[in-house]
Amino acid sequence: MSIQIGIALVILVGAIELIRRGIDVRFVLIIAGVLIASLAGTPGVVLDAFQKSLGKADVIGPICTAMGFAYVLKATGCDADMVRLLARPLHAMRRYRWVLVPGGCIIGYVANMAITSQTAAAAAVGPILIPLLLAAGFSPLAAAGTVVVGTSAGGDLFNPGESEIINLMAGLNKGAGSTLTPGDIVAAIATPNVMSLLIATAVITVMVMMRATLRAPVQDGNVPALEPLTRGSILRGLLPPIPVITLLAVQPQLGLLPSWITSHHIHVSSVMLACSLLVVVVTIASRDTVGTHISTLTRTFFDGMGYAFATVISLIVAADCVIEGLTAIGLVDALSTMLVSNPLVATIGSPIGTASLAVVSGSGTAPTLMFAKGVLPSLAASMPIDYALRIAAVVGIASGVGRSMSPVAAVTVFTAALSNVDPVRLALVTMWPMLASLLALIAYGLFAG
Repeated sequence: MSIQIGIALVILVGAIELIRRGIDVRFVLIIAGVLIASLAGTPGVVLDAFQKSLGKADVIGPICTAMGFAYVLKATGCDADMVRLLARPLHAMRRYRWVLVPGGCIIGYVANMAITSQTAAAAAVGPILIPLLLAAGFSPLAAAGTVVVGTSAGGDLFNPGESEIINLMAGLNKGAGSTLTPGDIVAAIATPNVMSLLIATAVITVMVMMRATLRAPVQDGNVPALEPLTRGSILRGLLPPIPVITLLAVQPQLGLLPSWITSHHIHVSSVMLACSLLVVVVTIASRDTVGTHISTLTRTFFDGMGYAFATVISLIVAADCVIEGLTAIGLVDALSTMLVSNPLVATIGSPIGTASLAVVSGSGTAPTLMFAKGVLPSLAASMPIDYALRIAAVVGIASGVGRSMSPVAAVTVFTAALSNVDPVRLALVTMWPMLASLLALIAYGLFAG
């Protein structure tokens, strides 16, 4: 190993430690990229990467419009109506305690499909699920663990506008010269994603039913009543999943729609914009407020796009900077060569590596971006596309698995505060279902196909 690569690895370890200590991940990655590129005498390539990343419409458009749609859902209350609609059967079955944990995980998972931010999904689901679980005799720690497993286990990966989906697609297309769509990536992720959820749900259900420390006295009389359903609330509750359903329905391989429809490439951005307009129309309260309603939600949509740019796109740009630095000194090529020459190492090491980074950093997005940009193109260029696609799918889910057992992840910290429990204790609860999911994902990567 060259001295340059050795120093670069030290810089990367230092960067991970700074991220763990709470220094903004974007600042750390950009500076790390500059330092590493300087080892090769080409610090300017990082600035070039920064500029190029800002102009990637195929990445920026879907992610920003998906967040704009999520903002419109929140402003209109459609997200809360969806959660209340999902929670009503669970509320009615609360006397069957064991049903509440898997049911709560599934509700969180479905909510995360439409509300792709795990913390935002927990904010929508937690205030309804946590009191229900507490009243049924589960401890605050068990209730918080159910919410985290549900909202952070990978529901967002069914949304074709999610950043991980877009970047995995870009990495595969860059390496293989293919024309995969976001729907293709979602379809590849679907089976291991659902498998991962079911295993995590089964493990946490057994844990909370068997461990005395995760149970509490039943307080059924304290169950909060759900707001009665109205025709309007039902209609609003059905709006959040429409983009996901639409984008999956137009996939030609599913055969759900006529070929004259599926033969046309439908952009994720277009679907998100159209569905946002649909929400605006459906939620108009009265003619007297039409102008204000439309103006407010239009601003909300673009505020959401701006938030996505400031939080998600900026992270992608920062990841590009460090990847460019690593490429300049040859570390990316060396790592890719090692993985390509040993598919077994690639299949096992890729999910373990990304999950480990997610545990340390508290982010599921950053490790996936690093893999999608630094390693995946070489894998896709050297391996059969089906095999590279399977590794990409497993890695995308594994990053979320790692985030779900991180005590510094935003969703863990938020849910712990909502339940008044310690984030570290909460992470120790979610650790076991997530480790079981990670092992299942590795097995899927090895034997599926």
